[in-house]
Amino acid sequence: MPVKNILVVPASAGSRTGLIGEALQHGMRLTGRGLLCLSLVGVCHLANSAGVEQEQWLQERLFASQAARRTDLISDARQRLSMIAPEHPEIIALEFQDALNQHDQAAQKRALDLAERSGNLALQQRLAALQRLAQPNGKMALQQARLLAAAGQYDAATKEYQSLFANSPPSFELALEYWGVVSSVQSRRAEAMEQLYRLNQLYPGNSQLQLLIGRLFLSEDKPDEALKALHAINSGSQHDHEKAAELEYEHLIHQPISSGSVLALEGFLQRYSDSTFSKAARKNLSAQKKLLNDPNWQAGSRGRALLEQQRYAEAEPLLKKAVRAFPADGDLHGALAHTLLNLERYEEAEKYFSLAVSKIAHTLSERSTEPDIPIVESEASAWLAKWESLRLYNQSLIQIQRGDAYLQAADYPAARRAYLRARALQPEEVTSYLRLYELELALNNEPEALKWLQIVQRRQPYDDRVVYAAVGYYRERNPEQARSILANLPVRMRADFAELRARLVQEQLAQEAEEALAQGDTTRAIELQRRSLSYTPGDPWLAYRLASLLVDTGQIEAADQVFTGMLQRTNDLPAARYAHGIYLVNQDRDREALDTLSYVQRADWTEDIRELHERLTRRQRLQEADRLFLAGQLERAIQLLLQDAEAEQYALAASWYQDMGQARQAVKHYQQALKMEPGYPQALVGLAEIYLAEGRPKPAAKLLQQLQVDAETNPYVVRRAAEAWSELGNTERAITLYEQLLAQDDNDAHSYRNLARLHRQTEPDRALDYYARGLAANQQLDPSKVSPLALPELTAATRISEDDDWLARSLKTDTDELYRKRNTSIQIQQDFGWRSDSDAQGLSDLKRHTTIFRLDTPVAHGTGFVQAEYVRLNAGTPGSYRFGLCSKVQGSCQPGSQNTDGAGIAVGWQGDNWSWDLGHSPFGFKEKNWLGGVTYRSDWRQLGYSLTLSRRPMSNSVLSYAGAVDPVTGTQWGGVTVNGATLGLSYDQGGAGGVWASFGAHKLRGTHVQDNQRLSAMAGYYHRLIDRVDERMRVGLTLMHWRYSKGMDEFTLGQGGYYSPQKYSSIGVPFSYAWRNYNWSVAFETSVSWSTSSYAGGDRLYISDSDYRIMQAGDIPNNSALYNDSTSASGLGARARLMAERRLSDHWVVGSGFDWGYSKDYSPSHAFVYLRYLFKPWRGNLALPVEPLESYAEWR
Repeated sequence: MPVKNILVVPASAGSRTGLIGEALQHGMRLTGRGLLCLSLVGVCHLANSAGVEQEQWLQERLFASQAARRTDLISDARQRLSMIAPEHPEIIALEFQDALNQHDQAAQKRALDLAERSGNLALQQRLAALQRLAQPNGKMALQQARLLAAAGQYDAATKEYQSLFANSPPSFELALEYWGVVSSVQSRRAEAMEQLYRLNQLYPGNSQLQLLIGRLFLSEDKPDEALKALHAINSGSQHDHEKAAELEYEHLIHQPISSGSVLALEGFLQRYSDSTFSKAARKNLSAQKKLLNDPNWQAGSRGRALLEQQRYAEAEPLLKKAVRAFPADGDLHGALAHTLLNLERYEEAEKYFSLAVSKIAHTLSERSTEPDIPIVESEASAWLAKWESLRLYNQSLIQIQRGDAYLQAADYPAARRAYLRARALQPEEVTSYLRLYELELALNNEPEALKWLQIVQRRQPYDDRVVYAAVGYYRERNPEQARSILANLPVRMRADFAELRARLVQEQLAQEAEEALAQGDTTRAIELQRRSLSYTPGDPWLAYRLASLLVDTGQIEAADQVFTGMLQRTNDLPAARYAHGIYLVNQDRDREALDTLSYVQRADWTEDIRELHERLTRRQRLQEADRLFLAGQLERAIQLLLQDAEAEQYALAASWYQDMGQARQAVKHYQQALKMEPGYPQALVGLAEIYLAEGRPKPAAKLLQQLQVDAETNPYVVRRAAEAWSELGNTERAITLYEQLLAQDDNDAHSYRNLARLHRQTEPDRALDYYARGLAANQQLDPSKVSPLALPELTAATRISEDDDWLARSLKTDTDELYRKRNTSIQIQQDFGWRSDSDAQGLSDLKRHTTIFRLDTPVAHGTGFVQAEYVRLNAGTPGSYRFGLCSKVQGSCQPGSQNTDGAGIAVGWQGDNWSWDLGHSPFGFKEKNWLGGVTYRSDWRQLGYSLTLSRRPMSNSVLSYAGAVDPVTGTQWGGVTVNGATLGLSYDQGGAGGVWASFGAHKLRGTHVQDNQRLSAMAGYYHRLIDRVDERMRVGLTLMHWRYSKGMDEFTLGQGGYYSPQKYSSIGVPFSYAWRNYNWSVAFETSVSWSTSSYAGGDRLYISDSDYRIMQAGDIPNNSALYNDSTSASGLGARARLMAERRLSDHWVVGSGFDWGYSKDYSPSHAFVYLRYLFKPWRGNLALPVEPLESYAEWR
């Protein structure tokens, strides 16, 4: 039967007799797994686990005795442990320490041998450390470490200790000493606290260790652990007991007053009733109980709590209430100052910080006079130092705030001085350095800015603000350096900046993508965007950019997949759905956009989502309303449009009424829009346009003056306002508005065009520059050709193409027109005409040769011209019949040849509305006349009109144009002029056709020619069969009716020799075709007509004193008829004309043409050739149709 739990101790064991009892008392189990009896000492040792547990217990007893510094207990525990484990590491170490103290070399060697045989490396190192410490150098090094620690040089002290025993102190006393010093090194405090905590477990009950642990836990704001350590001090010296009381009391007096603080003070008095702090504690306890019932103090307590919770606005009134009630409480003043500091009211905070410091200092000085109430050692630093430190910080913030104000006022030297003062107050605070860096950077003083950045980087390299500033500085200047800063951050910080690192990589990828796009490599750009998105797959805007690129390349399905993947990964559903919605809207997928927004709960809608949803809803409603409007269902359209309408919808409804000519309804809705949103731009401008159309400029101007234009105003509305100001004659305001538009968008081709129109009259060169910029903005002209202006390229850009939109055509047409007006040209034309009819030879038959020289040049906001002509006329030799007075005399009559020549000249000017000319019939003609005319052209609503007052020659014959001499009497007669007014009307809205009309009233007068009157009315319609840029075909219908009061067709003295039926009517069908390319312009015109004419007869053939003149000439008048006969005629007529023009170079053009006409008894024909020289280069379109010069005699 085995024996269990039996330990035989001989009587001679003496003090060892209590071993078993103590072991059993401490819960040791003595099992009988192998009982070994040592007869030499009379003790039976229990083997295996029993021996191990007994050995462990004795080691713990030894450690506890060492912790309690009980030499008797240490000796007893050591003796017992050496009996059962003579080679135990602790025994060997203690024996080695004794040998060192006694200088016993043999014992030292024996201990070292035992340690080496044990193979215990830690024991060997421990003995080596003890040996070093016993030597003079070791003792000096230990003394040096202690001196450094006493001087507060904890880093240096720690290194000195480590030179002696690395990180493993060889004894409890040295461990307590070493880790106490290490705990003062901030970076190693956590390690030291862990080691001290382990020491406390191994060596329980050491009051110095527990005091140190308590102090450390208090410094780490762990009061529960600290108080637990302090309360465990139940032994030790009175000094240690008093130190524990001091630590606990110092902690308690800084706690907010509450029922908990009262209970804590009561517990303190129970534990430390005999402490020197007990009187102060009782006084404090009494005061706290009293204050707890004071509402003003309660306000202060709540204020402090709110301050801790960072609810500063709520804390302020409570703390102010408490300060008023307790004006001597410096801590309350400090709390209020701290609150104001966090509210950024630094000046006010400075006042309370100053009061806090002075009041606390006063309180401490008073308490120092009470010897029975000790002042806690760190109490002054806890009160004074805290508020002094915050006060300095606040003063630095005052300087920062003042510097910011100076910077805002652009007083940069003052701002710099304020930031430097802030730096002096808080040299370790990064804000002042960063402000100085930002100031110099703003002043483009990069070297100085970099200096401050590098200084703060050296001081606080791992401050978040410094890291962000440095990365911000380098991310554009040196992206690699920016990435390096983030890569070299400590591991603990890298996670905080992971997003920024990814963003830098994404910026690099974005730049590479832009470069790829610039090179046309869309495939690579897409791949780079995919890589960028892989860093933040839930980023909606990266997904948007990638999807947009895919859409641009036609990969719609792949683009949709990008958003599908992003929407599955993102945590920011509102932003993701908003980006997806914008992506869909850009493709006019409004219904899908609304669907994706519906995934976001309305409670989570951002303002952007709400605005997009409203915009899409309105847009769908607008699209349907617009469809109804275009279908002619105006009222239904407006009814739908005005559902939940705002000013915008009312203004749009008004514009629809305006377009339909319903001005009253338009005014009503514009006024409603202005009522809902006073100053709404569309309504102001639309209403002003209506007033202008009604001829009410004053109310229109008043409305336009209310218009406030900013960057958000619709450019279309601003342009309309500018056009309205222009119509009112206020070009300055119009120009200002256009310049504002161009300041916002220098690619606004429309505004360039309108601005050019305002300048073309007064500053044509500037207008041409604006037209060039407009063409460049409209991508019709290479921008590099704008400044300096390349005229050949500019004129080439004015050539209209079929693909041009209305704006491009308008720009090109305007530029073409202005450039032509500003381009001086010379043209020489040879003009040949011949005509035959049924009259006798030498009368109305006519051959004409005209040489025309024409100079056109810009003059006074228009084009001036000089036209000189040399005219040769030849009608042949008339027979005696009805020429002069030949048919009136009884004798023979021999008229001479009817030919003449002469040189004439005319000058004139043409502007946008007015034109005039003044000329003289060719000098050399028998009859000489001053000629000319003045014309005004404009529009009235959609109707074009012109009014001409003129004096023109009647060039039907030599007689009517140049005059003749009667062969009988030598009387000169003829030279008929047409004097009167012509009204022209036209209507053409650019559709399939147009109409025109002309009405004239003229008086015809000549030398010795009876006065005559003519009324004319003509009208026509033309239809465009082909209407392309470079090809036109038209057919039409023409009606004409003339009335002359007298028939003056005859060539007798007194008649005018010009075609003048008392009634003439015709109807014609004209047809024309014109075509051109870069170098050629060709035109063909023809017409077929039917006409009828009649003469009433009874008009005098001769002047009234013809008989007298004959007799004076020595002839005898006969009895021939004195009046013409009544006649009528009708018949068909035809006409054809072919013309062509050829560009020879940028400056030279040649042209030619031929006319042929036929009617009953009348067959005129005509041919011409010309050469034109342009002083400035011209590569624009040739005229379509060809426009040859016309003899001044043919002007009407």
